[in-house]
Amino acid sequence: MKHVINQVATAMVMAWGCGAVQGVSQDEISDEISDEISDEISDEDILRERNLIHLEGIPAPALSVTDWLNTPDGKPLVLDALQGQVVLIDFWGTWCAPCRATIPHLKELYEFFAEDGLVIIGVHSTRDSRGVDRFVKEQGINYPVAIDKRRETWAAFEGDSYPDYFLIDRNGILRFADLETTEISRAVVLLLKEEALER
Repeated sequence: MKHVINQVATAMVMAWGCGAVQGVSQDEISDEISDEISDEISDEDILRERNLIHLEGIPAPALSVTDWLNTPDGKPLVLDALQGQVVLIDFWGTWCAPCRATIPHLKELYEFFAEDGLVIIGVHSTRDSRGVDRFVKEQGINYPVAIDKRRETWAAFEGDSYPDYFLIDRNGILRFADLETTEISRAVVLLLKEEALER
């Protein structure tokens, strides 16, 4: 059932982005997707690697990167300033074929849910980071990208593969560490449904 729900969410987002859904607003599809995500589904139902469970339930590590692309006015993003939004961290590299394969989905996801409070940050590996800005433009990547030249952010999140996904809730808490690629849509919708605690 969990995979069916995830496929429904992904298919609807992709169909809307490609113009396949005519005469239906983004809000209507968003509501339908949310209805597909049962209130009974908990964090434990979301598939991810269990070896990083110790990182979950606590504030996410800070982003310690050297350069940024696709940010407002070219300024760095700070996770503390993004509280109230759901943040998906994607560790990736231009040299990584599975990373490149997920870019279209991440672009659609960002376009679809940005108004609902989703922020995606692509953290690029230090392995041959030359030409990242050109690659981002050529691929039409529409979300912020950070360059982790010193691997400090990778180390803080205990990354172990590419791509690697980490999802932070509206309160700045790391909820899903090393999230399975197939679960991204479902996990994002689950956290977007939650309200931020008053600070």
